Amino acid sequence: MLARRLRGRCSLKSRNWRAVWGVAVLAALVGVGTVAAQGGESASALTALRAERAALSAGGRTAWARGMELAERPSVAPAQGTQTAPEKEKNVKPGINEQWRSPNVAPLVEMLEAESREIYRERGKLAALVAPKKGSVVADVGAGSGFMAELFARMVGPQGKVYAVDINPKLLERIEQNARKAGLVNLQIVLGQEDSITLPANSVDLVFICDTYHHFEYPKSSVRSIHRALRPGGEIVLVEFHRVRGKSADWMFEHVRAGQDVFTKEITDAGFEVVEIEEAPFLQENYVVRFRKPVVVKQSLLVPFLPRSAAFSLQVRPERRSRRG
Repeated sequence: MLARRLRGRCSLKSRNWRAVWGVAVLAALVGVGTVAAQGGESASALTALRAERAALSAGGRTAWARGMELAERPSVAPAQGTQTAPEKEKNVKPGINEQWRSPNVAPLVEMLEAESREIYRERGKLAALVAPKKGSVVADVGAGSGFMAELFARMVGPQGKVYAVDINPKLLERIEQNARKAGLVNLQIVLGQEDSITLPANSVDLVFICDTYHHFEYPKSSVRSIHRALRPGGEIVLVEFHRVRGKSADWMFEHVRAGQDVFTKEITDAGFEVVEIEEAPFLQENYVVRFRKPVVVKQSLLVPFLPRSAAFSLQVRPERRSRRG
């Protein structure tokens, strides 16, 4: 636009058009430098550019050549300044996982696979409720002894994959051994961290968290890692203990730090939406909530000719799939 105005006002007979264009290029560069100047280095670059514009404003071919040379220079990045590292999340339940890190896993497996535990007793019905798709990728976070991960591995089939994620290496070794015996080559063990499920970004379709969320010592960080690992449209199926006076056992109020409302809010605050509270009449001690990571379509993909000031995001909510068949 600047070049057009200058060209309209100047006759090629009276002035050298190349000189005018060179000055225009310099003026544009100075404008960019003005926007970017936020630190000492950028300020120096800006001063140099202004001096060069003044020196070359009357030149002919020299101004043109010099303007083109400056245009090819890499831009000077603004000074970053001093940045402080984000404060580490506070441990919300110190010591809750101490026994679950024990290398002696026999008593842990005995607790997890006791017939008196409704999750283990009703594992077939629970797996059917979760309903992972054939060929999908599932993460069983807090896999424990791996009985649910094995069911999921059979359900997703050889084209799918199941990650059994746990913080106890010995439990993971046991899961791997059992998977080999069962011929489940699509079941892979993953050592999690206290604040992360340690899976790559956009790598899974479904995250299953069963009687494990209350063991998250750093829930915000852990849920962020889950959000990162899930693909857009991917889901969380949360199975957790009821924490209701008159319904839950007394020990539950000491062991489980919060109830369904608090856990749901923590997960939605991380960018998930509630799909539904599942009906699970076969469970008395636990509730089941399904969440989804929304699919966000950027404005640039929909209406690329709109200005950035008119940008918006559209959340696409896939229809709830049927579990039949």
